[in-house]
Amino acid sequence: MIVLTHYVDYLIVGYGSGLSLSPRGVGILRYSSGEEDSYFATGGGGIWSTFGCGPTDNDGKLKIALPWGTPHNGAFVNRTTDLDLFGILVEADITSSPATINSQFIKQISTWNQLTNPNGYNSAMMPDLNGDGFAEVLFRGA
Repeated sequence: MIVLTHYVDYLIVGYGSGLSLSPRGVGILRYSSGEEDSYFATGGGGIWSTFGCGPTDNDGKLKIALPWGTPHNGAFVNRTTDLDLFGILVEADITSSPATINSQFIKQISTWNQLTNPNGYNSAMMPDLNGDGFAEVLFRGA
């Protein structure tokens, strides 16, 4: 687990379990109690790449772009697998109680081909490319 960011009583964390299937994805923990308010599970993923965090619109909710990895051990959850590379953006809402995580988009980036791409990963970035105060979502694959 890696802490992505924190807001007062909340820690937003990325989970990466490698071959054990779970947990993979992103969660919101309460710092004061250690309880998990929300968890968005993914088929692949991991913490070996970078997460992107930032605002993409004016709604006051944090957007999180998840990195991805392909350990190829049969995980399938939330329309994702650990065979193919996906781009995922979720929205963390800490104004509700309990805090929530909802998917904004899930897009398959590439299909696994054992001969040409036995394993892969992507990293996520959310820079403000055009200076408008909102982040754009970029994924870099390898």
